[in-house]
Amino acid sequence: MSPTEPPPTAAPTTAEPSESPTFAPTITPGPTSRPTRSPPTRAPTILPTTAAPSTAAPVVIPFYPPIPPPLDPGPDYFNYDYRSVSRYGPGQPELVHINETAFEIQFGNNGWARVSPDRYNYWKEFGDDGFGPWKGILSIHNVSTNMCGYSGNQSPIDLVETPDSRCYGTHQVRSRSGDLHLSDDEEIQKLIERNKLRLLYQRRPCRSCREPDPPLADFPHNWPGLVDLLHIDFKVPSEHTINGTRFDGEMQLMYIHPRRLRVPSVAVPMKATKDGYNPELQRALDEFEQQYKKDYDICVGILNRARKMGAVTTEQVETILSVASEMDREKTGERILQSTNATNQTVSRTNWDPHHPLMIPGVYFYGYEGSVTEPPCGEFVSWRVMDTPMLMSFEQLNQMKRLIFTHLSDKCRRTSVHYKESVARPVQDRGDREVWRCTPDDWDPDPK
Repeated sequence: MSPTEPPPTAAPTTAEPSESPTFAPTITPGPTSRPTRSPPTRAPTILPTTAAPSTAAPVVIPFYPPIPPPLDPGPDYFNYDYRSVSRYGPGQPELVHINETAFEIQFGNNGWARVSPDRYNYWKEFGDDGFGPWKGILSIHNVSTNMCGYSGNQSPIDLVETPDSRCYGTHQVRSRSGDLHLSDDEEIQKLIERNKLRLLYQRRPCRSCREPDPPLADFPHNWPGLVDLLHIDFKVPSEHTINGTRFDGEMQLMYIHPRRLRVPSVAVPMKATKDGYNPELQRALDEFEQQYKKDYDICVGILNRARKMGAVTTEQVETILSVASEMDREKTGERILQSTNATNQTVSRTNWDPHHPLMIPGVYFYGYEGSVTEPPCGEFVSWRVMDTPMLMSFEQLNQMKRLIFTHLSDKCRRTSVHYKESVARPVQDRGDREVWRCTPDDWDPDPK
């Protein structure tokens, strides 16, 4: 598949895009000491697509069953199985008595609260014991503490404006594309992780160094200056909901602000439509596709060597590789034990802007203070959730699912921790936090 071609046919689901896989139920609290929220008056903005109509024939999108926990999962393992019998999931919401007159929503059987954040904790880079130019930036937040069992400041949440809230800011989030190249693995790493697709951007050698220059953003309201983009995550379905609506996916761009000592983040809902093919999104998905095939081919080589030595049988190899996509098998026309031929890819020097209007089509957003949405759930994120979704095709949605849910690592391990085709944390209690929104009533978009 060439970078400019749409992925092979996989088609719309029968449900509307706003319908999501089953999640832990959202509980409406009973009597509480918190103020009553008024119902929203504005709904999320939905932009029409400008893409050419799809000619693909409708077919059923595959179902991806969950993968059982490993026999020895380790202290850092977690998954998205929210059932009461799960040992490793995010739990289910329940009302807990705080005193005789007050209740609080907490998550029972919260396996995430038991995850050890010491191994593979991405955020340790920014703590006292971190490394690189941003060492110590988040030290006041104690990034090694697991906060997943806390309530009231966690993310994601359902975005509904709180009464008497106001827009904080006088302009949109302004951006620059930087000069890092999507196809350069040293500048931007393509990571297929257990619960997301991540683009990890190269760090500057020092805080004042001019190069390398990652994408930058200027946030309104006392967030002075352009700040560096750290990474971009793609998840399915969306983690945040807007007025109770869940979307098909969510793109999360996280930056680091050395003066505010926080992580401002832009979240963009993703909506699949019949004619929503997104060429800018496809450029990123094609890069993840190459990484997927690299890992798969390494795994095939390992298993073939083990089979020749008699360590595994052909049947065992085929069972391990059964998670491989039908697309790959149909495309190669070869037996599953045969590795695809490696091709020398010329690194493209064409820049890719994650702030492109096809990736972030709107300028207005909701804002609130929250947390990272996976262990250790650190409470240092300032969220700006766009009210206009990015459009994509059903084929692209299915490609994202396949990349995350069927990935085999280069050590032949099935990496996904999804449950019911979801790697989205259940919606958390908003508590007494303010949720505000900026609309055209507050300021005009910047001139193009």
